[in-house]
Amino acid sequence: MPGISDSSTIDVIAQDSAGEFIVVMVEDRPWDTDPAQESQLRAKFDVYTEFVHSGGLIRECPEAEGEPVWVQLDCVDEPTDAIAAVVEEAAERLDGLGIGFALNVLS
Repeated sequence: MPGISDSSTIDVIAQDSAGEFIVVMVEDRPWDTDPAQESQLRAKFDVYTEFVHSGGLIRECPEAEGEPVWVQLDCVDEPTDAIAAVVEEAAERLDGLGIGFALNVLS
């Protein structure tokens, strides 16, 4: 799985039982283990936002047309303060575009 260190890749696209589409980014490293994580996360959010907002998701999954869409961040531990600030900023930007956001801490 590429994860946030590869901002050019969409990690996972899924559809839940309610018909909503979830575009998942994965961080399998604990936060603060790489000084580049914050900038990598920002870049990954930018790519995901553009993918959903510009119609990339619809081109890849035409059945997503008209369905609710979420961006989800899966991570192995709670975000640090700096990462939480990036997540909050991105969640607000996604919300402004009508895209949901969910944080999924896997630990």
